[in-house]
Amino acid sequence: MFVCLFCVIYLMCFCGSEALTVEERLMKVEQTLKHQEKIIRDQETTIKSHEKNNADLKMRLEVLENEMRKHRILTNTKQAINDSVQNQRRDHVEENVINSHLDHKDRRAADDIQIAPSSLNRIIKRQSKGIAFHAYITGSKCVHDDQVVVFDTEAVDEGNGYSPTDGIYVVPETGTYVFMWTMFSSYQDWSITDLIVDGSIQGWITTDVENDQATGTAIVHVNTGIHVFIRRGRGSGCTIHDGMSRPTFTGWKLF
Repeated sequence: MFVCLFCVIYLMCFCGSEALTVEERLMKVEQTLKHQEKIIRDQETTIKSHEKNNADLKMRLEVLENEMRKHRILTNTKQAINDSVQNQRRDHVEENVINSHLDHKDRRAADDIQIAPSSLNRIIKRQSKGIAFHAYITGSKCVHDDQVVVFDTEAVDEGNGYSPTDGIYVVPETGTYVFMWTMFSSYQDWSITDLIVDGSIQGWITTDVENDQATGTAIVHVNTGIHVFIRRGRGSGCTIHDGMSRPTFTGWKLF
């Protein structure tokens, strides 16, 4: 009887010890799981933080790339403006060089300037001033042999070279010029008129009963200050008028 009681007490103690050990183990497992869950939550938080940082970095990268593009565009624009300004300065310097040489008495010295032909042509075209004149006779005039024909009405005079008072054109600038004149003969009259350049005849025309109107043209290289005019050579009668045709005297600088 005593032995059986002892066995029961022993079994109860043994079984109680095993039950407490399992519970402790379960508690440890639960604690481990909770710890793992905390670690996982911390890692998730860390990952989300990294993702946010990556998004911020991506946004900053896009902003920087946009700024770099803007900077390149601005730099290219500034360079283009600087190049344009430099070209304008070079053209201005070349222009001043040309002007200084063109002020010389013999303007043909410009051919000796050491500038590229394309630049020289561009500057000369920009600097050249229009030189031309056109005059005609109004009413009736009597012009005798060896007298200057005075075209008394001035329609155009770019360069201020023609005088409607004496009919003489004073060349304002050295160059190659075109001169034209048209004359008309009265009924049954005839006349010869000459183009006089620097005292010499450079062309002539004849008008008569068969050819009562004629036009002459001459291309002449002349220097500044040279006198150019139309002179009656010889003929019959002396009357020149604008009744049937208008007598004219015209000239312009080619180059």
